[in-house]
Amino acid sequence: TEWVEHAEAEVSEIWEDPDTLYYLAERSYKQHWTVADKQRVQKRAKHYMFFNATLYRLMSDGSVRMVPKPSVREELIKQTHEWTGHWGEKRTLSLICTNHWWRGMAKQVKTHVKQCVICDRSKASFNVRTPQLQSLPIGGMFYRWGVDLFGPVEISKYGNKYVMVCIEHFSKTIELIPIPSKKAVHTRAAFLHHVLARYGACAEVLTDGGAEFKGEFDDLMQEAMIDHRRTAPNHPQADGLAERAVKSVKAALAKMCSEFKGKGVQEWEEKLHWLALGYRCAVQASTGFSPYELLYARKPVIPPAVYEKLSQPIDFDDVETAAESLHQRVEHIKHMTIIAGGNLRIAQHRDTLRYARLRGGAYLPRLRKFEVGDFVYIRTAKKANTLHMTAKPVILRVVKISGSTATLQGKCGRLITNNVVNLAPCHLQNIDATVQPELAKPAKVFPCAVCNFPDDESLMLLCDECNTGYHTFCLDPPLTSIPAGKWFCSDCQLKQNSTDQSDLPQNAAKDEDLDKAQQLHGAKVFRKVRGTNAKGFDSQWGELIFVADSAPHMLEAHWDDGTVQPLKYKAALRILSASSVLAVVEEPSIWSLPKQWNLAEPHVLSDALQLLMPGHWDTSHINKLSQKIKQTLMSAQDVTEEEPACVPTLSEEIVPLLECLKLKLACLILDPWSGQGGISDTLRELGYTVLTNDINPHHEAHFHEDALQPGFYQQVLRASPVDVIILSPWFSFLDIALPLAIKTASMAVCAHIPGHYFTNGTMARFRFLKQYFQANRVHFVWGLPRGPMGMRCAWLIIFASEVIKKQMLKPDAVLGHSISLP
Repeated sequence: TEWVEHAEAEVSEIWEDPDTLYYLAERSYKQHWTVADKQRVQKRAKHYMFFNATLYRLMSDGSVRMVPKPSVREELIKQTHEWTGHWGEKRTLSLICTNHWWRGMAKQVKTHVKQCVICDRSKASFNVRTPQLQSLPIGGMFYRWGVDLFGPVEISKYGNKYVMVCIEHFSKTIELIPIPSKKAVHTRAAFLHHVLARYGACAEVLTDGGAEFKGEFDDLMQEAMIDHRRTAPNHPQADGLAERAVKSVKAALAKMCSEFKGKGVQEWEEKLHWLALGYRCAVQASTGFSPYELLYARKPVIPPAVYEKLSQPIDFDDVETAAESLHQRVEHIKHMTIIAGGNLRIAQHRDTLRYARLRGGAYLPRLRKFEVGDFVYIRTAKKANTLHMTAKPVILRVVKISGSTATLQGKCGRLITNNVVNLAPCHLQNIDATVQPELAKPAKVFPCAVCNFPDDESLMLLCDECNTGYHTFCLDPPLTSIPAGKWFCSDCQLKQNSTDQSDLPQNAAKDEDLDKAQQLHGAKVFRKVRGTNAKGFDSQWGELIFVADSAPHMLEAHWDDGTVQPLKYKAALRILSASSVLAVVEEPSIWSLPKQWNLAEPHVLSDALQLLMPGHWDTSHINKLSQKIKQTLMSAQDVTEEEPACVPTLSEEIVPLLECLKLKLACLILDPWSGQGGISDTLRELGYTVLTNDINPHHEAHFHEDALQPGFYQQVLRASPVDVIILSPWFSFLDIALPLAIKTASMAVCAHIPGHYFTNGTMARFRFLKQYFQANRVHFVWGLPRGPMGMRCAWLIIFASEVIKKQMLKPDAVLGHSISLP
C-alpha cells in the first residue's frame, strides 16, 4: 500500500505536491514526516531545482527546463502557437520543449492546437489533391537550394508585396525575403544578398520556369557556377520541398494576419521575421533536428521562453581550451549530420511507400458526406488576396440535405442554402448548438419599412415574427424607447389576435383600415423599374385609387405605363413613403450618351459639352481643353510606376467631407479618379465599400478606364448600382467629369474643386449649377487644409433630391468648416 501511494504521488503534478516544493525551497524536512515521506520527497526532488523562485526540471541529457505553473501553461502554449506562425502539434510542442517541461504537456499542446479556430479554418479542405511523389537525391549541407515565390499580398509599409522563399534541402533552413515585384532583377538581388552572401555558393538551385527566375537571376547562377535547374511547366511539384514550404509559410502568415483590421494587414512584413524564427527553431520530422541546431550546433532559444544559458561561450584567450571546444562542436555537427542523413533516407522511403499505396489503388479516399447536425464552414466566394483564408469565419449547422443543396442555420437562427461543394467540415469540439435569435442583426443597409432608410440603427426595431425593420419614430404612434422582450409589428399582432377576436372588433379594425386607406386616395407615387434594354432604370409616376369593395386590396396604383397594381393599405403606405426618397429631379440618363467619344477632337468635345452642360462655350476654351485632354491622357498612359502623373488628395482634405455626410447610407461608393488611392484608402479604413478606377495601369484599381467616357460608367452600372461618387480629377476636366458622375450616382456626387471653379467659371457652368441651387440640392464644405499643390480647395456636393440631402447631411453640417449655400 505504501508503495502504491508513492507511485501515485510520483505521477501527480509537481506544483500540487507541497511537500516536495517545501523540500526544494528549504532543503529540510518537516518534523511530522515519516521515513517513507522523506524517501519519497528525496526521490522526486532529485529531478527538480529551485532558482530565483522558479522551478526547473533536470533533464536526462543534462539540460535544464523551466516548469511553469499550471495557471500559465495555457497562455504559454497560446503565445508560442500564435507568435511563431500557428504551426501544428509536433512543431509547437518542439518549440515549447526548448525551454519548458511539465507532465502531460504533449496532450495539452495537442488539445490546444485542435481547438484553434484559425488553424481549423486554414485547414478547411474543399477539394481532393493527389500529388505524385518524386524524391530528389540527398546531397550534403548547402548542396541544393529550392526557391519559389508567393503573392501578391497587401503592399507592406515598405512597398513589398511578394515573398521569396528559399529553403536548403538538407538542413531545411529557410530564408523568407520580401520583395516589391516578381521581376528577375529583384529575385536576383534577394538571392545574392540573403543566400549567396550568407551561406556561399551551392551546387544546385531548383526553381520553377517563371519569368522571375530568368534573365538577371539566371545570369547570377552562371556567374556563380551554380547548376540552375527548372521544373517542367506543367509539373511544379518537382520542387516539392519548396512548394510545401511556400504552402506552410503562406498558411501560417495568413493565420497571423487574420487578426489584423484595416491597414493592419500591411504589417505582415514584421510578422514574417517571427515566422522564419519559428520555422528555423522547430524540429523537422525528416531530420530529427531543427535547422538552427544543424547550423549552429546549439539548442535554440525563442520567445516567449525565458533565456537560460545552457553552455559557456568559447574563451579564445585560452588556446588549448578553445581548440578543444571547437573540436567538440565539430564532432557534434558530424554526429548530427550522420543521424539527419539517415533520418532523411528513412523519411523518403516511408513517404514513397505511402504514395505508392495511394496511387496503386490499395487505399481509396472516402467520399465526404454531410449529415444533418454537422458543423461546417462556407467557402469564400472571392479572396481579396492570397493572405485571406478560403473558409469564412462563421460556423454553421446543417439542418437539411436535399441532393447537392444543403440548408444551413447560423447561431442567430437564420437559414441559408448552399451547394455541398462549397462546404468544409468543422473539426472543433464542444460547439454550442443553442440557437439565440436575439443575435440576429440586420444588414448594414437594412431599411425601415416606413421611411425606407437604414440610418439610426440604434432606434431600429426588428419584428420577432416577420423580421421586418421599423424606426421607433416611424411607428404610429411613435415609441419613445426600445421595448423590453419580444416585439411584433402591427401586421403580425393582427395575425396573432385574429383567432380570438369577436366579430365586432374585427369589423371595427376593418372599418379603421378602410378610413385610413380612403385618405390615401389620389396620392401621387413614384417608382423605378428596369428599362427595356436591361441597362438602366426607367422612372414611373402613378396615382393611388381607393377601391372600397376589393378587400383586402383596398387600393390600386395606376402607373403611367397602364399597369394596375392591387395594394393592401400597409403596402400602399410603404410605396408612398419611399416615393419621397426615390422621386428625384429627372435628368437625361447616362444610357442616352454614346459609349465613347474622342475628346481630343475639338468638334467632338464641343458636342459633348452641349450634352453635359448646354450653353455657350468659347472656341478658344474648347481648343485649349481638347489639347489638355490629349496631352494629359497620353502622359497618364505612358507614365512609369516610379513617376505617377497625379496629385494625391490628402486624408486631411477628405475628413471634413466625412464629418458632414452620413455615408453609411451608401451601399457602394465609386472613386473614378483614384490615382494612388488617397480617397479610397481613407474610406476603406472606415469600413466603406469602394470601387476604384484610374487610367494609369501602374496604379492599383478595379478598373483602368478613361473616366471621361460614358461607356465606363455604363460598364460599372451593369455590374451594380452606384450610390455615391467621390471624384477628384484634374481640375480642367471637371466640366465633363462632374455631369457624368451626376448622371450615374443614385444619391450624391462629391467633387473636389478648386476655389476658382466659380470665380473663373463660364456662363454655361453657372447655368448648369443654378438648377441644382434652385432645387436645394447643393452643399459646400469649405475651409479645407492646403493640398499638395499649395492651394485651398473645397467639396461641392450635389444630391439626387432635396429629400436625400436632408437624409444624408448630419445635423451639425452647417457649422464650423461646412457652409450650406441657398
